[in-house]
Amino acid sequence: MVSVLLLGLTTISLSACYATQGVNNSTASSGIEPCEAIRTLTDSYRQQFRDIRRAKRSHDRITIWSTDYQVVGSGCEIWGWQGGNYNYVCNYVAPDQSSADKIFQKAKGTIKGCLSQDWALHEEELTEAPGSKATFSQADFSGVIDLRMLQTRGITTPRWAVYLMIGDYNYDLQ
Repeated sequence: MVSVLLLGLTTISLSACYATQGVNNSTASSGIEPCEAIRTLTDSYRQQFRDIRRAKRSHDRITIWSTDYQVVGSGCEIWGWQGGNYNYVCNYVAPDQSSADKIFQKAKGTIKGCLSQDWALHEEELTEAPGSKATFSQADFSGVIDLRMLQTRGITTPRWAVYLMIGDYNYDLQ
């Protein structure tokens, strides 16, 4: 199934899911293939993820819904921003930078392999923290698939995470 993800939009690695502990067994056992998961999520985005939203939590400028559609671990959520943007967001905390990079690379390759040739891949190093970003976009899709690997602040030591976000590009998450 899908593997790790990203924080800006989708730092997730779909087929890497199968190879990591972060994979949700119920989703994996349901037989959903990585490419099917990508199609389902991009289709759901077109309806602001209404079909996969569950319990709602409202905050100052964001509403967060839980979802039963867990492609990585059990922490995937739907974020609805005050300005009307929506994202499906998952993350995976890796034990170290090398593991995070392997998951990121595997996810990027899986996502690229699932998309048609008319999707563009833009890669860059992050500026806000050590890490990398892969953004997939298409003229007929108003959102993006955003996969990120970045160093985060741990309580005592830095940690590495992979985020997957599918939906509206959010400049606040640079």
